[in-house]
Amino acid sequence: MRVRRLSMIALALALVALSGMAARRADAVRGHSVERSIQYLPSPEALRIGSFGYRGLVSDFLWLKLVLYYGESRHGEHGLAFFEQLASTVVELDPQFEDGYRFTALVLSQDMGAPEAGIRMLKKGMVARPYDWWLPFEAGFIEYVTALNDEEAFRWFKRAAEVPGAPEFPRRFAAFVASRAGELQVSLVLYRTIARTTTDPYQRKAALKKAAQLEAAIRGEAPVPEWARRKRIVNGKTDKGDDGA
Repeated sequence: MRVRRLSMIALALALVALSGMAARRADAVRGHSVERSIQYLPSPEALRIGSFGYRGLVSDFLWLKLVLYYGESRHGEHGLAFFEQLASTVVELDPQFEDGYRFTALVLSQDMGAPEAGIRMLKKGMVARPYDWWLPFEAGFIEYVTALNDEEAFRWFKRAAEVPGAPEFPRRFAAFVASRAGELQVSLVLYRTIARTTTDPYQRKAALKKAAQLEAAIRGEAPVPEWARRKRIVNGKTDKGDDGA
């Protein structure tokens, strides 16, 4: 056990050193160290081979780098050009890392305006974790509040509800979508759910902000947010729908 622990520590230190070398090399070329150093990371296959069996440890290290990279982007230090690339490496090294799929999907869909990429990441997670109801549930969330596709949202919520051990609320959301319940109320509960369950403080803050906007609109104290009044896809056609106000 002691030898294994020392080996893990040595590997972590080696990764830190390699990351520092990559950052300095990137700085010598141009640009921000964290963003540029991502370009110099080895491929997932090379990392698997070079991890000497400690792929999870390497994945954890890169996850910390990913969170730092995302945090810096929120402060306007750079964009998210390499986010999907780094996130894919994280989950390829540790396919069982649920937060890697969930966090990445939310950033891709909400921050980067690419819901199809978010769904693609969640599908990858569903292959590795077919027993995980959260992944299809989040796919339903993205389809409902970002892609505005009621049909796909219903399909994903229904799939989440059918996973053994799933709680009752995915089935409730499937029923809400199928019955065309007030869209603002459904979106509000979905954002509250994401805020309550996400492990990322940035995503929690963003979800709570949108929930507050929806609450104000429902009470008639503010107009319906533009992002919540776009046309939805119903029966293969766009439809203004019920804004729930």
